[in-house]
Amino acid sequence: MTTHKRQIAMYLLRTPASGMGYLLVLFLGLTNAFAGASSSLSPQEAGARYGEALGAIEVCDGTALTDKAKNLKASFAGAELDRFTAQAAKIYSAWVTVKNCVHQNDPNPCRIIIQKSCLEATSEIGPQGSALPGLLDVQNR
Repeated sequence: MTTHKRQIAMYLLRTPASGMGYLLVLFLGLTNAFAGASSSLSPQEAGARYGEALGAIEVCDGTALTDKAKNLKASFAGAELDRFTAQAAKIYSAWVTVKNCVHQNDPNPCRIIIQKSCLEATSEIGPQGSALPGLLDVQNR
């Protein structure tokens, strides 16, 4: 996690924004935890990226799932599929919380969290992604 990301996370942890700081830490942690993931992803890693893609298409304008993302789940079965699905649901739930962000006194933290989350998703799972490229299609704006 970069110094700038750490500073943002610490600010958000100190503000009463319904746990939004914890959410940002979760997203920033994904960057480090799964950076450079290989093609043989564990069910948890693949599920996290799938959940990230599902969340991003709901929160980030101009994004869509690719066929690669749609087919990712099909590579797991049985207990591995259960782990994949549980991790995807956990990450997707965090994105829904971002989407429904409410910060009564200052709406800027919510806007910043959404922008940062969308940028991270694009850089990690977008067409040229650093973690698992090609899960998210990003249309030029």
